[in-house]
Amino acid sequence: MDDLRLASIMIYKQPVYLEYDLSNHGYRAYLPFEFDEEMNVIGAGVTELMRYKELPENIVFADVRLGAKADAFEDASVVTVLINPDGSVTGHILHITDELYGKEYSMRVASLTGFAEINDYRVEYEDINEGAF
Repeated sequence: MDDLRLASIMIYKQPVYLEYDLSNHGYRAYLPFEFDEEMNVIGAGVTELMRYKELPENIVFADVRLGAKADAFEDASVVTVLINPDGSVTGHILHITDELYGKEYSMRVASLTGFAEINDYRVEYEDINEGAF
């Protein structure tokens, strides 16, 4: 995640999209633009930053929980989150399952900082109510 944030902030100064493919158990990162040889944006399109990578055998994305739907796209099998040039990201929790050992993991990504926390158990968003303030 840090490499993608760095690319978005320092190199391209453009939003980067991270796409989780839940059906095929893989992921990729891309810029939603095409660039010329001098790295100037020349139009809409896709420039891959990270080629599609499959998860290891028996490891699957169970689901992705989004914190701010305005900065994400999702359908039945693909969830795409935004990494902004200011370093913020679409907050989300990615649930990962090791089907061989029946173990669940979570990666929680903070929206403001892009900090990713990996846990060896299932994490959910906590409800906030008036008593929390």
